[in-house]
Amino acid sequence: ILTRRDSANPAMLRGHLDTVSLWRSGWRKAGLVLGLVAYLFGPLVLSDFQLSVIDYAGIAAIGAIGLNVLTGYTGQISLGQMAFVAIGAAVSAKCTIAWNVDITLALVAGGVAGAVAAFAVGLPALRLRGLYLAVTTLGLTYGTVTDDTTGDCWLVWG
Repeated sequence: ILTRRDSANPAMLRGHLDTVSLWRSGWRKAGLVLGLVAYLFGPLVLSDFQLSVIDYAGIAAIGAIGLNVLTGYTGQISLGQMAFVAIGAAVSAKCTIAWNVDITLALVAGGVAGAVAAFAVGLPALRLRGLYLAVTTLGLTYGTVTDDTTGDCWLVWG
C-alpha cells in the first residue's frame, strides 16, 4: 500500500491509508480528546435527565451507523435495522431484570444476540435484491417487535 503523494500532483491521494486515516487533522485529535473528557467527567456534572438524553442519542447513533453502513456502502435498503437493536435490547433487559446479570455482561449478551439474529436473517437474505430485501426486513421488524393480540413486545416478557 503506497502512502506517499504523487510528485506531479501533491493533492492526489496515492494509497488507501491516506483516505482512512483517523488522524488527518489536528481538529480530529482535539475532538477525540474533548469527547473522551466529556465521557469521563460528564456523569459528575450532568443531571440524570441530561445523561438519559445522551444515552438515547447514543442508542439512536448506533442504529444510524449500522444503517449507514448498509445503505451507504452497499446501496441496499433494509427496514429491519431496529429489529436487531430490539433483539439486543430485549436480551440485555431480560438478563439484568430477570436473571440479575451484571450490566456489562448483559450488554455483551445483547450485542451478541443482535449479531446472531442479524447473521441468521442476513445469510438467507443475501440472495434477495431490491425491494424483496426491504419487504423481508420490514416483516422481520413487525414480527419481532409487536404481538398482534396484545401489542406487547414478546421478546422480553414471553
